[in-house]
Amino acid sequence: MPEPPLPPFNVHATFRNGDPYPTYATYRARVPVHLLIKDGPTGSAGYPHAYLFGHADCTT
Repeated sequence: MPEPPLPPFNVHATFRNGDPYPTYATYRARVPVHLLIKDGPTGSAGYPHAYLFGHADCTT
């Protein structure tokens, strides 16, 4: 059975407990390139954000 999808990455929530690395490890293992569409400033069509988890993912 496939794993449920991860929630959209939230950098602020990741640092709330003081140790972001368990969250980074989860995203790195499951979705090393995590794409989000964030709403525009007026609620208009969003714009893409990409989070890259892991140095090797960023350089290859």
